[in-house]
Amino acid sequence: MEIDKTEFGDGSVDYELEVELPDTSRLETVEDSLRRMFNSLSIPFETQSESKFARALKRAKVF
Repeated sequence: MEIDKTEFGDGSVDYELEVELPDTSRLETVEDSLRRMFNSLSIPFETQSESKFARALKRAKVF
């Protein structure tokens, strides 16, 4: 696991938890556990379908 903080040119900040698994067979279990933990700490948990690069381009109104 790794937590990244990205500061975009528009001043917004994203935090991202990256989880690498050897295979996806336990993905749902891991995601459910993380979601419960984050919810108990009042931290938003969203599955991200876009890369940081794509989000940066959107915020810069390039994409």
